[in-house]
Amino acid sequence: MAKDKGQEGLPVNFGKFLAHTDKVVRDRGFKRLKRWLVKHPELERLEYMKVWKGLYFAVWMADKRPVQQELAVNIALLLNDVPQEKRTLWIDTFWETMKVSWEKLDVHRVNKYLLLLRIVLAEVFKDLRTSGWQLQEVKDRAEVLLRPAPHRTNSASSVGIIMQLTRVLWDELLPQLEQSPKASTQAVLALLEPFVGLAEGSYVEGLVRSVHENVFRRVPEDLVKQLKKRLLAAANGAATQKNREALCDTVAELEKRCLDATAVLAPDEANLPSEGAASKEEPSQRSCKKKRKRKVRAAAESQERVNVSPLMLPKAALPLRSKVLAQKKKRQQRLGLGIEKEAAQHDQKAQAQHKSQHEVFPQLASEAARKKKIKRKVSFDLNKNEVVRFSEKTPVSKMKEIPRKKAKRR
Repeated sequence: MAKDKGQEGLPVNFGKFLAHTDKVVRDRGFKRLKRWLVKHPELERLEYMKVWKGLYFAVWMADKRPVQQELAVNIALLLNDVPQEKRTLWIDTFWETMKVSWEKLDVHRVNKYLLLLRIVLAEVFKDLRTSGWQLQEVKDRAEVLLRPAPHRTNSASSVGIIMQLTRVLWDELLPQLEQSPKASTQAVLALLEPFVGLAEGSYVEGLVRSVHENVFRRVPEDLVKQLKKRLLAAANGAATQKNREALCDTVAELEKRCLDATAVLAPDEANLPSEGAASKEEPSQRSCKKKRKRKVRAAAESQERVNVSPLMLPKAALPLRSKVLAQKKKRQQRLGLGIEKEAAQHDQKAQAQHKSQHEVFPQLASEAARKKKIKRKVSFDLNKNEVVRFSEKTPVSKMKEIPRKKAKRR
């Protein structure tokens, strides 16, 4: 009874602080929530659902991209404050909250919830890595992630969440796979197993297409053979003909990737000419073969990708080369010299034209110069009611004021 009383008396009332319009109040409430989660490791599903509802509205009230990203990162890091044995329950309640509230999002707020989903997913994979990629834990997390997915049905309220998950899965998982401790092939295949079931039994064509394009066909090279065998087995028990065809197409694409990789890494020695034949070849044929080898090498290098999470800040851009700067400077100098030459030529033409006019009409030129010097300024005299020169105009101090007529009072 004492334990039940203590459980009932937990103050799960953080919603009014997390959903406040003032960011200062929201931050204060979030800090209180973080301390409270650490002090109460005995919480169950209902309390976690209440907490996630408050966090959902905290994201709802967050405006501007930097504020939203900071809040999403802090929410994802709350996973470290939950006990290890209840972290799967914490993730499950998060996905349940997002599934229930997904249809209520409008076009103006859906982006920040997609960002929250992505950052939480990255933290989930990091937690799996730090715990050593335990196989049972990996299976439980994978089942939780794809629990809202529609199986053996063509309608679901959370298709958008699963499609976002398929788009960002490898972007967030590959950086964790490259770090130590390394994940085993069995653990990664266990993480992909729910996606195989989804591609086998879902009736939503868009979702099945997204799983094939973003998950299966982007699998790393060391997992291609194992995944190909699993997809071949799944094609035999596919729910629809379209699902079976999609699985077979993906298997063919993976087979093509295997052949390309072997062709690039180990070229066929039978096609290479012997030493005597190479000496008899023409120089043009040798150069063509060299060009082909260079193209194959360039294609192999271009296919290599740096697996860095998009959430990490990119490196600073490389500075411009000195040659580019020198060419730009020369271009500007040429342009400046061209403008100066045109201006000098224009001035010379104007001076020559002016001199020719003076030589032809000397009298008109002298009269025009004299008129320029004498500037006649005129004004209008109100007393005389006529136009007078400025010099003949009487000063204002000597002019008499005209008496104003007084208005007659009625």
